[in-house]
Amino acid sequence: MAQPTNDIKSDNALFTKTEWKIILLMAAVQFVNILDFMMVMPLGEDIARAMLFSPSHIGYLGGSYTAAACVAGLVGGMFLDRFDRRQALAVALFGLVATTALGGLSQNFEQLIITRVLAGFCGGPATALAISCVADNIHPSRRGRALGIVMGSFSMASIFGVPLGLELALIGGWRIPFFVVAGLGLLIVGGVITLLPAQRAHLVREGIAHLKSSNPFLNMINVLRYPGAIGGLSIALFTMLSMFMIVPNIATYVQHNLGFPRNQMSLLYLIGGGLSFFSVIIAGRFVDRFGSTPVTTVTTLCMAAVIYLCFINPNFIALPVLALFPMFMLFSSARMVGNGTVLSKITAPRDRASYMSIVSAVQHLAGACGAFFSSMLLKNDEQGAFIYMDIIAMISIVLSLLLPAIMLMVERKIRLYSKPVSENKQ
Repeated sequence: MAQPTNDIKSDNALFTKTEWKIILLMAAVQFVNILDFMMVMPLGEDIARAMLFSPSHIGYLGGSYTAAACVAGLVGGMFLDRFDRRQALAVALFGLVATTALGGLSQNFEQLIITRVLAGFCGGPATALAISCVADNIHPSRRGRALGIVMGSFSMASIFGVPLGLELALIGGWRIPFFVVAGLGLLIVGGVITLLPAQRAHLVREGIAHLKSSNPFLNMINVLRYPGAIGGLSIALFTMLSMFMIVPNIATYVQHNLGFPRNQMSLLYLIGGGLSFFSVIIAGRFVDRFGSTPVTTVTTLCMAAVIYLCFINPNFIALPVLALFPMFMLFSSARMVGNGTVLSKITAPRDRASYMSIVSAVQHLAGACGAFFSSMLLKNDEQGAFIYMDIIAMISIVLSLLLPAIMLMVERKIRLYSKPVSENKQ
């Protein structure tokens, strides 16, 4: 098995202008992609009231998206590396824009579920392609910082997108945020087509004829033979499973269980997004300097403490909602930087989009399972408060605590099986 190589010619500490353009474009792609997914959960209470379904079913909206993205990721794992990444990304992102607009036109819960499934089919591959573009163009010694910037789009979506969507929903109804996100996504599609350089280096190096003649299923199996590949999928699995047992239910929980007012929900996401933005930048630097395992360990322990204080024993320390829940967003964002960096180093560039697509499939499958599991277990009392949220939180903590050991194993395998030459040599 060939070991990971990279086509980057320099490991200078500073990004070039071309690298900055690619990083910022991929951050924009991730911003609209993440916002498209994130906005549904905070709006879930508004949508439930408008469409007359139980708030405990909000998890099905997130779960349907992630389940579809899982299927798309598995299919993409067979084919994505056969195309120019720019063209494939433009197609996936346009599909996301179109299905999001259709979501805003939904007349009932069933139609909305269908449009979220279609959005998931497009959003999953878009994520894999965006991360692959960054990894293809940024030297491993600086990749943590680059991915920290790209993953900062999660924070920016929390700072600007979600609060704005919540305010727009108060003014004009829950449909308006869907149309605004679709319009923004259309602009970013244009940016990808006109500003992103062609991403064909993996095709030129390996030979287009070879890629087109290979068996798609065998190609996916070969990708999983890289040292650390299965461990990397385990990281994706436990990270997203533990998170999405919690994330879809936050908005309803803080309103009904903790008495947080609906008209201040945008402030909650604004503060959390602001903290997350700085955390991912700092986490990227720490990952480049110390590795992914220390960052994952620290952020996982901090997240476990926050989950305990939020959902299991909120009276243990009398901290306000505006202090606790932004900390959850901060540590979850920082942990994703460590995860994404180590996953980008497992395969060679020729297989990177395929592997990241499989990773995306596992992430979305785990997210769907977490969201569906919580929706099935949770009940609402007469006042609308969740029952059994403490059980969900405890399971989430246990799953999270598995991550540092798995991360350590994967990083050791990458170091052990890598050739004693830098990735920039061809």
